[in-house]
Amino acid sequence: MDLINRGLVLVAEERSNGGVKTCTIHDLLRDICLRIAKEENFMGRIEKYKIHKSIFEMQLLCFPRSFDPHVHSQLGRRVVDLYPYWYSFEDLSRGIENLVHLRYLAVPEEPKLPLIEKLHRLEYLRLKNEKEVEIPEFVLNKKNLKHLHFEGGARFSESSHLKATMDGSFQINNLQSISLLFIHNEMDAKVLGCAPNLRKLKCKFASQCPFQFPNQLESLNISFMRDSCRDFPLNLKKLTLLKFDLSWEKIRMIGRLPNLEVLKLRDGSFKEKQWDTEEGEFQKLKFFELNDVKIASQYKYAEWNPTSYDYPKLDRLVLRNCSRLNKIPSSLGYISTLRKIEVYGCAESIAKSAVEIREEQQEMGYEELKVIISHWRHW
Repeated sequence: MDLINRGLVLVAEERSNGGVKTCTIHDLLRDICLRIAKEENFMGRIEKYKIHKSIFEMQLLCFPRSFDPHVHSQLGRRVVDLYPYWYSFEDLSRGIENLVHLRYLAVPEEPKLPLIEKLHRLEYLRLKNEKEVEIPEFVLNKKNLKHLHFEGGARFSESSHLKATMDGSFQINNLQSISLLFIHNEMDAKVLGCAPNLRKLKCKFASQCPFQFPNQLESLNISFMRDSCRDFPLNLKKLTLLKFDLSWEKIRMIGRLPNLEVLKLRDGSFKEKQWDTEEGEFQKLKFFELNDVKIASQYKYAEWNPTSYDYPKLDRLVLRNCSRLNKIPSSLGYISTLRKIEVYGCAESIAKSAVEIREEQQEMGYEELKVIISHWRHW
């Protein structure tokens, strides 16, 4: 934040909770960073150039310093990011164990995971796999590995299931985040329970089963969730549900989470027509998004009826493609912290209620509320 305040780094994109998501830097600072990175052998740039052949123009990738893990000058490399480029991991496999200082590895295809076993200092592994892969037990046991990201999803191995069930000493002590984990059965919950420092999880239910998420999670992204899921982690600060099918009672359970600040409900459906919140729900919620939320087909509109005591810290409300929601509750107009309402591709009644809330806030002397309305569908 100090660099941002001094103008050396510019905020390009904000997170839903108001934090900084991405930044940009000035050209001069970029040149300095590249020079220092080159001096310390921290990273090598991939440059593009054009070559003309007949009437065709081709974009080729050129590695100014070809990557060879046998070359002595490469041995201190700490970051290898080939994620945006079609560059075969097999070309790196021979001698990759020589990169003893490697911290970050991102590759655009599924490698042979055993090759990673020798990278003892690896902290972040990112794979752009097309099919679901199995996470070997040794990956979970790596002492310094903190973050696992699988583009095409991954599952825990049977040996990990067995260890988590039978071996009381089995611990995954350093892992902090996993994305994307396919959940197949309750045994996956056993493995997650052995990761005391796991804070962030993105998962997808491959089959429906009673499931208990570990309480230490602070950020949770779930696809294809149904009512079979048990209680949510009490420490959750951010929750995203995608392609869900839930009762309002399950949403009330979410509302009672004591630390929840960000809630995103996307492309899902509710089984009942009316959502009546109870007093004391969503006490710390700052960001709330409803995106393409549906209700049972026999109802034309869903009704959202919060009490005047709900959402006392709400800062931003986003509604996208909610054609089946009747309106924004007028009680939200009494929230003094509400800074922005965004409406995209929703019913006219929702847009009208957003304007009415802004007018109500202005009557109370609050001029900071910003309302954005677009009738185009927005993702």
